[in-house]
Amino acid sequence: MKKVAILQPHYIPWLGYFNLIEVVDEFIFLDDVQFIKREWKNRNKIRKDFKSSETKWLSIPILGSDIKEKKNINNTQIDKNYDWKKSHLNSIKQVYAKSPFFNVFFPFLEKFILNNNKTKLSEFNIELIKNICDYLKINYCFSKSSDYGSLLKKEYKLRELCKMSKAQIFIANNATGDYVDKEFFDIENIKFELQNYSHPSYSQYYSNKKLQFLSHLSIVDLIFNEGENSKLILTKGTK
Repeated sequence: MKKVAILQPHYIPWLGYFNLIEVVDEFIFLDDVQFIKREWKNRNKIRKDFKSSETKWLSIPILGSDIKEKKNINNTQIDKNYDWKKSHLNSIKQVYAKSPFFNVFFPFLEKFILNNNKTKLSEFNIELIKNICDYLKINYCFSKSSDYGSLLKKEYKLRELCKMSKAQIFIANNATGDYVDKEFFDIENIKFELQNYSHPSYSQYYSNKKLQFLSHLSIVDLIFNEGENSKLILTKGTK
């Protein structure tokens, strides 16, 4: 039975996002919905500094006019007037420079961010997610909701995308489950399941010193600390 997940393209997402990619047969980037500020499309969290028990945001600047005009994610443009790439990379370097796998993963991440000239947020995010999946050897089949051309809204759009993609099972993250009714999919013979991802713990280090564990950070935190074991660790959150 074909399993499908549908999520907006996030910036350097957390572990559960990548777990969902791996457990489905098709992952649809929900890119033709309105960009909303202060969500996960253009930002994510890392440790505040190398020894802090707090977090900080890395945010991609968005063109103000696109926010004002309430454009969809696939038409939302990154603001070129800010040198955010070097700023993000410097922040990452300050936090993770003495983590176990910094010298292995940082050159990969730096090369992608500096060389990716995508001007639209969704295109940048999708390419970065693909590259991280390749790096971790996560199997994927990606598509975009804009390619399917559904004009419906909210849960009606999700259900139609499932029908268009010939999904028998829709696996939703728990946030989607808060507003979507299981029976809404049942009437179209689509089984609705929640991901129910439980965040696994892993070792976080700085200069060989073990740190207080912080969960729900960007996937980069896991990779800097666990390297090639990252894929195995993120799958431990599957119930």
